[in-house]
Amino acid sequence: MWMVRGESGSLYDAFREREVAAVGWSQLAPHATPGIGRKELTAKYQELEPGSAPLTQTLSSKLTPS
Repeated sequence: MWMVRGESGSLYDAFREREVAAVGWSQLAPHATPGIGRKELTAKYQELEPGSAPLTQTLSSKLTPS
């Protein structure tokens, strides 16, 4: 079992309901601004980390639509 916490545990209920976990990444954080869509943020991630594997649909489908 893993215990993942951030923001003093304030996001626990939202993450548990969506069955997701989030990992912060300092290079991407400045681009994760209000109003940015999932596709735009994914494209930015792939631009910053070109050798990375694409995000899976299973993971993406758990996120709220943007």
